[in-house]
Amino acid sequence: LRFLLVYLHNEDDPTSVQFANNVICTNLLKSVVEDNLLFWSCSVKKREGECVSESLNKAKAPFLGLLCFKEGQMRMVYKHQGFATVEQVISRLTTSIVENEPHLNRQRSSRNRDRVSESTSSQLLMQEQDAAYQESLIRDQERARKKEEEERAIRRIQEEEERVEREKQEKIADREALRQKLKENLPEQTKEDTLSLLFRLPNGSRVSRKFSPNTTIKEIYEFALTCDESPNFFTLVSNFPKRVLPVDGDAHDKTCVEMGIQNSTTLFVQEILSEDEESSASEADL
Repeated sequence: LRFLLVYLHNEDDPTSVQFANNVICTNLLKSVVEDNLLFWSCSVKKREGECVSESLNKAKAPFLGLLCFKEGQMRMVYKHQGFATVEQVISRLTTSIVENEPHLNRQRSSRNRDRVSESTSSQLLMQEQDAAYQESLIRDQERARKKEEEERAIRRIQEEEERVEREKQEKIADREALRQKLKENLPEQTKEDTLSLLFRLPNGSRVSRKFSPNTTIKEIYEFALTCDESPNFFTLVSNFPKRVLPVDGDAHDKTCVEMGIQNSTTLFVQEILSEDEESSASEADL
């Protein structure tokens, strides 16, 4: 027989957390427990801890109680509720152990006399209690592990969604800044601008503009972006021959003449709604 030290914890209570750090987890208390006691602890947030709290007249965490077999039954010979220093706890705990050790010794002697008939059943009971405790502990640990994994997964998803949305807004802001800059620096049309192109916007509106035949595809895209009804991200598709003008790459710097764009060509401004569409546009066959 040994003393049983019971600790009830509440991880949401600052006093309980402070008591656990400054008393329960110290080497001083550990040395006392290892030499004299069995130690059992549980959170009142868990069903098992809640049941123990109810059995102890709704004891509130942090709660520390010392039990021993006395006068034929388990009795609480020391209890502490609230904060105290580790020195205060050890002093009172040691006093209770010394005062109640004779009761345990008498019970041990009695049990030794009956050992032949009771040892097997006592050992079996202890094993069953230990096994039940270990099973309960493993279940609690597994539940805590699964809950933590679920919370981590949710956080990762949220962080990824926030990152994607942040990058999306940054791209839109950069695109709007580029649109404004291009509008402010839009060159005047000259006599050399003999290539007439018609832009069909997604909302059905049309914008016509004359360009030099030596205008690059990049410059065509830049003009299309200056149109008020143009989306931030788009591709240009010619009607004849039907093809997607390159959004980037080497062909992006080719001139209209090199790309075979003829006078009176209609270019459809098609909005890009996803990165997959943008990648497909970039890799489209010319």
